Amino acid sequence: MRRIVTVLGALTVLLVASGCGRRRTEERVQVDVSQGGATSGGQTVYVVGAPAQGAPAAPDFVAQHMNVRYQQFAPDMVPDTPLYHGYLQQGQEESFEAVLEAGRCYRLIGVGGPTMSDLDLFIVDENGNPIAQDTATDNFPVLGVGQDTICPRWTGPFFVRALAYSGYGEYGLQLFRTP
Repeated sequence: MRRIVTVLGALTVLLVASGCGRRRTEERVQVDVSQGGATSGGQTVYVVGAPAQGAPAAPDFVAQHMNVRYQQFAPDMVPDTPLYHGYLQQGQEESFEAVLEAGRCYRLIGVGGPTMSDLDLFIVDENGNPIAQDTATDNFPVLGVGQDTICPRWTGPFFVRALAYSGYGEYGLQLFRTP
């Protein structure tokens, strides 16, 4: 199945699953996150750092740890996308397209669940030129920190790849930007 999820018009998630003898399908889903979280096709999306008024905090491991990483690595930024939840087997990857705007700086934070021992993140521009990567041996990669800030000179599509280098399980990604 190929599922394309557009969240707040800023992040497109491409989920591709195919195998021998399986028919490929495609699904496009608009996710309304105005109430702080939404479920679409079994994928749950939460907005971290900007919960809707009266909405309960997301009780899961990934959402809780994303909130910790947000406070640690991006307290001066605002969420640009909601928190995307996914699941990867070891060696599996997912690709995402995000439209980044000139004049803003971005930080991308990933959080792996307890069985995801090494989650890696990569971002490239529309021509495939590497912009940033985090391949450290941990399950909370962060792109756009310190001297490796992500401040595009043009508005356009950028592509993020999340890779379960070691381990498996639930993970989350969220893009933050300067106000």
